[in-house]
Amino acid sequence: MCSAIAISQIISLIHAASHIKIDFLQLNDYAAIANPGVRGFLVSIATLTMFPLIVLYVDDPIISAFLMRISLSFLFITIVILLPYVYPIWILRNRIRDKKIAEMGSFYRTSHRCWQR
Repeated sequence: MCSAIAISQIISLIHAASHIKIDFLQLNDYAAIANPGVRGFLVSIATLTMFPLIVLYVDDPIISAFLMRISLSFLFITIVILLPYVYPIWILRNRIRDKKIAEMGSFYRTSHRCWQR
């Protein structure tokens, strides 16, 4: 169930990042596309910081090594889960960059014509 929700959320974020209108005066509104990934990252960081603390309270070296392996596997799984949330941000970043280049080019052409008159 959670994976279906995450996949549909990522697909929705990719669609929004691909089709949202780019307006340089409303750049704060685009943070909503990054919020799910940032929240997931913060929750995973909080969870990952608990593993070393748990290992400190375990006296048995076998259990301690087992907990370290679990924490490393949890880190790998977390990275694999959070990586798709970067893709919508990447799409939006590239669209903003392209729009900025286009606007700067049109501004340069307009200002260059004014100076030639």
